[in-house]
Amino acid sequence: MATDDEQGARDTAQHHVPKTAGNLAMWLFLVALGVLFTASLLGYLLINSMMRRPRPILLDGEWSMLAREIPPIHLPPLLWLSTIIMIFSSLAVHRALVHIRYKRHSAMRHWITITLLAAIMFIVVQTPSMYVLIGEHMAQLPPVPSLDKPAFATLGLIAALIAIHALHVLGGIVPLAVVRHRANRGHYDHEDHGPIHYLAMYWHFLDVVWLVMFATLLLSQ
Repeated sequence: MATDDEQGARDTAQHHVPKTAGNLAMWLFLVALGVLFTASLLGYLLINSMMRRPRPILLDGEWSMLAREIPPIHLPPLLWLSTIIMIFSSLAVHRALVHIRYKRHSAMRHWITITLLAAIMFIVVQTPSMYVLIGEHMAQLPPVPSLDKPAFATLGLIAALIAIHALHVLGGIVPLAVVRHRANRGHYDHEDHGPIHYLAMYWHFLDVVWLVMFATLLLSQ
């Protein structure tokens, strides 16, 4: 009768995905996400620019251009902390990938765990950041804001961008937890560690997206 380890090895061999196929699928997935985030950022910049354009107004029988008064939106300082956490989590998953390639299984499991904790911490920090961002600036808006109010629209776009990224980080926590569980059971080695490699690709992507997004939000205010 086959032992549990032998049976696990057989299951792994039967469900093994060729490295080239896995890489291609992951790249296609990241390209699709890249299109989503690029379109979101471009949409934000376009709408934000349109909101700040002077609007025509009729004064004394003559049309003139009146500048829109949009209160400045200050990004919460906690977003700087979440930026540091995001960069650290990307470095952590890279360390895990390096260690498994050099057969350092204990170190790999250690850094996978750190990546998982950093991802959770990122979500924990983003939650009060969103609360502060919306709470501080809702006070600057009219009692009954509507979508045609420039400040309300700009604030909503910023909140939507941050929320979209946070949801993708949240979605990455589940496979991180699965990979950590499987790593603890010895499912990966220096030759077969595709899920760790794909997670590293995904996390580096989220890191770059957040840095670009955060810089865009800072420079567009």
